[in-house]
Amino acid sequence: MTSCSRCGLIQAKLGLGEAEAVARPFLASMGIYVFKYDRLEQLLAEDPNAVDFGKEIIPSAINAGHVEGYLFDGYWEDIGTITAFYRANLDLTSKIPKFNLFDAEAPVFTRARYLPPSKVEESQIVESILSDGCIVLGATITNSVVGLRSRISKGVRIDSSFLMGADYYQTIEEMRDDVVANKPRVGIGRELSLIAPSSTRTLALAVTFGWSTKRESLMLTRMTVPITFATESLLCPRML
Repeated sequence: MTSCSRCGLIQAKLGLGEAEAVARPFLASMGIYVFKYDRLEQLLAEDPNAVDFGKEIIPSAINAGHVEGYLFDGYWEDIGTITAFYRANLDLTSKIPKFNLFDAEAPVFTRARYLPPSKVEESQIVESILSDGCIVLGATITNSVVGLRSRISKGVRIDSSFLMGADYYQTIEEMRDDVVANKPRVGIGRELSLIAPSSTRTLALAVTFGWSTKRESLMLTRMTVPITFATESLLCPRML
């Protein structure tokens, strides 16, 4: 029996027919495990030096007790790289995304943050997702995800970008102090353009806007280098 056939027989135990199992010999662990609490305590006590579930705890449990695998055949993406993370988020803006946040049969429940609704003035937003608590003033946003508490100023153009948002709002006093200290405000300044080119020769990177010693808001976008910005309130972008 070939190694592929052996894999197929193993996969068949997970709910696949033998032919389908042979056609799909490679399955990945999602890293989600369900244990009875007392049994988990036993497994951890048996080997106090074990630190990895996939390599140590699970194999020992298979040898010592009853373990079953669940075949998940729904949406799943590996977002282990910045590029994959970027693409998975931008896919949410598609007309029919791979992962539907608005599926009535599989609702998504998120943590309540008690933020105000987003405020939009004289702006154009197309095929984009706008999170809670944003302020968008005279901007054009296309095919982008805008994170919590994002402040986007007049004349900004954003295309194919993922904005991670901000952790806090700046007070009026903090904004005035930043102006006096010649520091940029948290958010995206006037007349800034963030447009991912159609060329495949692109770079996934994180750019910090309005950075200060107190807090920072991050934006993840894709663009070619060298990078050219036109804004009055951008402080030295940093690549992560």
